[in-house]
Amino acid sequence: MRHNRTLKGMLAETRRFIREEGRSLVAITLGAMIYAVAIQLFVIPAKLPGTGVNGIALLLNYMWGIPLAIPIWGLNALLFIYGWKVLPRRFTLWSIYGTVIFTAFLKVAETSLPVPVIDDRFLLIVVAGLLQGASYAMIFTAGGSLGGTDIISMAVRRKTGMEVSQFTMIANMLVIALFLMAVSFENVVYGVVLSYINTTVMGGSMRSFGLRKEALIVCSDPDRVRHFITQELGRGVTVFIGRGGFSDSPRDILMTLLTARQAMLLKQYLQKTDPKAFLRLADATEVLGRGFGSWKKDV
Repeated sequence: MRHNRTLKGMLAETRRFIREEGRSLVAITLGAMIYAVAIQLFVIPAKLPGTGVNGIALLLNYMWGIPLAIPIWGLNALLFIYGWKVLPRRFTLWSIYGTVIFTAFLKVAETSLPVPVIDDRFLLIVVAGLLQGASYAMIFTAGGSLGGTDIISMAVRRKTGMEVSQFTMIANMLVIALFLMAVSFENVVYGVVLSYINTTVMGGSMRSFGLRKEALIVCSDPDRVRHFITQELGRGVTVFIGRGGFSDSPRDILMTLLTARQAMLLKQYLQKTDPKAFLRLADATEVLGRGFGSWKKDV
């Protein structure tokens, strides 16, 4: 019996781990693949500057032909030691995984991707910036990184509250300036534009990935609406006791947090059952707690 309970406990723990970390595995793997494709397909052929540790690796590759993996791992090894001390272990472990899979995808992309077909330089950096920014956002939102200055930016965020994209932009400008030793001034300017697109898309994507709707409801039958939210939408509700400004009578005010689709369903329900209800919807850019974001991923 004891062995059966132990086995059931192990299976339950395994299912819980797969449920919690499976999405992170998929997001970080997919994000690393997209970022590697952007580097190999657009950045390297156009001799564009890179950013962070990956940018330093590109600089050494442009100047002396050093394989990207060598400086990426050499510099990241030191940063991972630092991250292990000051950042959550989960974030550091996922960052190590992200770096491993990213360098593997770089190698695969180097030998299997075709020559880029975009001749317009500006269009090329727009596509590269969109891919890099979106893939970074996927990885950060999943609770990992690709190492490099991402480790430092997360540490700065924990200590100062500065947005990751803001710190990344500053660090990127410093690294891009070094490329004046290896590429033309025109390419450096393109690199600045690429970095701006990258960080802008990353910041916007990170906010949109966690975007939820905060709903405030005043209606004639709050119990019925509360039942709809909890039973049909599967969300919790907080009830506040308010007082009407004109009627001076007490009334319940409902507050809940919903996905965009659930907010639409709530609007349709109120329109059908209580057209005189008052509904306020506001964007909640970051929601942590059961049913939404995980506290483990908030580093």
